[in-house]
Amino acid sequence: MISAMHNKNRFDDMLIDIGSRIFDIQSMMAGFIREIMHELGRSSMDIDIELPYMEGDHYRIVRTRAISLDAEDLKLFVTTDVPDLVVVWHEIDVIVQELIANDIHMRYVSDRIMTDLS
Repeated sequence: MISAMHNKNRFDDMLIDIGSRIFDIQSMMAGFIREIMHELGRSSMDIDIELPYMEGDHYRIVRTRAISLDAEDLKLFVTTDVPDLVVVWHEIDVIVQELIANDIHMRYVSDRIMTDLS
């Protein structure tokens, strides 16, 4: 009995650690995107990525249209192809956040290359 309780506590601790690390990664990615947008002088960027969105008790897939930075509180928002559906950054799955960060990074690199060539 004591062993089972010990394992429960250990697994609880591990899950808390995982959640904390995911939060740290999400915060880092948000900062990364804010920095790139700042560097490019943009408050919004077009993106086209499929986003699983929890609606009630099931997921549906929506397409993203743009990511925007609120200048006052520095929050990131993603607009979608669904009218009036704007998703706050922390509501997006970490895997999709990484896809968005990579997409924006690739466009940043492309922009820098084009600037250097001209």
